[in-house]
Amino acid sequence: MHTQGPRGKANPDRPIFGVRLSIYESIFSTFFTISTNGEHTMACNNTTQNTNRFSKFLACCGVLTAASLLTSQAHAVTIWVGDANGGDGVSFFQEANWDTDGIFDGAFTTPAAGTINTIFNNPSGISLDLEVGAGASSFPTNSAAMNFNGTNSFAITGNGQVGTFETNGLSSATSFTMTDNATLNVQFIGNTPTSVSDNASITFRGGGTGTFAGSTTMDLASDWTGSLNWINFNGVSGSNIIGKITVGGQAAVEGVNVLVVSDSTSSTLTVIPEPSSLALLGLGGLLIARRRRA
Repeated sequence: MHTQGPRGKANPDRPIFGVRLSIYESIFSTFFTISTNGEHTMACNNTTQNTNRFSKFLACCGVLTAASLLTSQAHAVTIWVGDANGGDGVSFFQEANWDTDGIFDGAFTTPAAGTINTIFNNPSGISLDLEVGAGASSFPTNSAAMNFNGTNSFAITGNGQVGTFETNGLSSATSFTMTDNATLNVQFIGNTPTSVSDNASITFRGGGTGTFAGSTTMDLASDWTGSLNWINFNGVSGSNIIGKITVGGQAAVEGVNVLVVSDSTSSTLTVIPEPSSLALLGLGGLLIARRRRA
């Protein structure tokens, strides 16, 4: 049975989720006007509710807030901040180069030892969702292969990027995403579903048979304007490469939705614009021509 205060009001010191009711009332004072007879008027629609119903409302808000906080913590992304957090600014596996807060705001929280530096401390693999993107003044280069533990993701975004992200390889991430103007120089991507969009580009070096190792697949956005480049390899048309690529979810077909240009030492793959995109480009050209004539 709930403790009641004067005039049948709920006791303001009664805790809800460990916090006194009076504290909740103070926080929500912006949205609720509390009348002298113990009833509450909602400012947004002038609906009057008694104190007990108000208490239940606050309790529901507490549940939703707690659930929201737990969800946001569970999906927090650890971002690359380079030397802004006291790291050397280049070593991918140095935890001091990362921030678990997920926001480049100058208030950094260094990941626990072994969550990224897996070479010696955590052989089971990287155990954080990682993102390399805008904000940092430096980018990791020449890192050893990045082995994830099969339950975490990796992303590279490119706005404001300085240089190219370089690594020997990437394996066993739940997903690998490249967006914006991101650029990557890598030897292989293993057992990782990959998606590339916007103007992001990847250069594969050291041969191509292991480019997409294991179960790796790659989906290119239908409006993607970047390129996939292979150094010292010109066998892109084989099933082990183009057979694992899709464009907007559809199988890549050379000459239909992808264009492959190869010479004796290298290859480049790009997406062929959809007819609708070509039509828009043509329409734009006509409009420009008409303006010039006018």
